[in-house]
Amino acid sequence: MSLDTGYLDSFQHFGINAPRNSRAVYRKVITCAPVPTLNFTVGPVTSPTNETYLELNIGAEKGAGLGNIQNETFVWNIHTVDDNVEYSMR
Repeated sequence: MSLDTGYLDSFQHFGINAPRNSRAVYRKVITCAPVPTLNFTVGPVTSPTNETYLELNIGAEKGAGLGNIQNETFVWNIHTVDDNVEYSMR
């Protein structure tokens, strides 16, 4: 999947008043690919604060650690569905 902002003009899209020769154009294109996670998922894991998580372990993260959870790439709190929170990144 690719996401493309298209060309965004500093005057037209952001309202920055500047002479034509001083305006800027910005474009951001990102590409995402699905990552098979079946063999990299651990859990459910319960933390010392009694929260339940699923861990995604695709590689060690320097300085990682949430209670007894170590070296996770991504941690998903299972309660986020009940709390109406889609996801959180750290």
